[in-house]
Amino acid sequence: NDPALFEMEKQVIIDTVGEDGLVIPEQSALGGEDFSHYCKLLPTCFTYLGVQDESEPYFPLHNGEYAPSPESFPIGVEFLVNTALNYLKK
Repeated sequence: NDPALFEMEKQVIIDTVGEDGLVIPEQSALGGEDFSHYCKLLPTCFTYLGVQDESEPYFPLHNGEYAPSPESFPIGVEFLVNTALNYLKK
């Protein structure tokens, strides 16, 4: 993760969903193996969006039963748009 982009995204998350919505894992994840190629070309920050409806059964990504909560979509769009707008202001 690009340190400056990481700090900017943290603030966008806080501005979008509040301090409680910011969760930084104790251990980092590698993500997709192709993500590293993007990192060579431009500043990157691997970010997860929580999409689990707590009232529904949990299924992991790439499972046929996986169904993200539609309520998470506007939050994800707002986060991505605000990240892009903040990045362009730099």
